[in-house]
Amino acid sequence: MAVPVAFETVNMDAMVESGSLALIVGPMFSGKTTELQRRIRRFQIARKRVLTIKYSGDTRYSEEAMATHDKREMAALPVSRLGDVPQASLDNADVIGIDEGSFFPDLLSFCDAQVLQH
Repeated sequence: MAVPVAFETVNMDAMVESGSLALIVGPMFSGKTTELQRRIRRFQIARKRVLTIKYSGDTRYSEEAMATHDKREMAALPVSRLGDVPQASLDNADVIGIDEGSFFPDLLSFCDAQVLQH
């Protein structure tokens, strides 16, 4: 099984304080969503406000939750464009997790704006 490529040394407090971007990349079935869920849980344990976003067209396992291939689910906001995420949700988040980012046509502009704003 392939292991997703990720930044191994992540200072989570620095990420939240300085506005940064971390990518989890790899081939299909390599554990990218599992790794994203693991990181989100770490931020939640650290009492950070986390907004998790999923692509609304990805309904393989759930319409409302981000799900791994082994069906582990985590609540997520389903949208078709990242620009559709309510501003109030963004304002209330210390950390934003995006599952299946490649499905979003506005991924680059959204991430660029969020990193610059935080």
